[in-house]
Amino acid sequence: MEVWHDRPDNSKDLIHNPDFNEIFMRGRGWGALVPADALLNPSDFGQYYNESYKRTKDGEWVPSKARGHKKIRAKSSSSSA
Repeated sequence: MEVWHDRPDNSKDLIHNPDFNEIFMRGRGWGALVPADALLNPSDFGQYYNESYKRTKDGEWVPSKARGHKKIRAKSSSSSA
C-alpha cells in the first residue's frame, strides 16, 4: 500500500512495479498503467526515429504517413517490430 499525502498537484511519478511488471505514471497530465514489456528497445527507437510508423496496442507497428516525416518505415517479411 502506498500513501501519498501532501504531494504538490504538479508533481509527477514514474513507478516500476516489479511484482506485476508494470509501469505506473501518475501526476498532472499523466495517468497510465503500462506493461513494462511494452517499452521500446532503445536500438529500435533510435534506428527508426526519423521514419514514419504507428504503434498498435499489441506492441507491433504499421506504416503510417505522419506529418513531418518524409520517409515511411517499410514492413519487411521478417520484421517483428
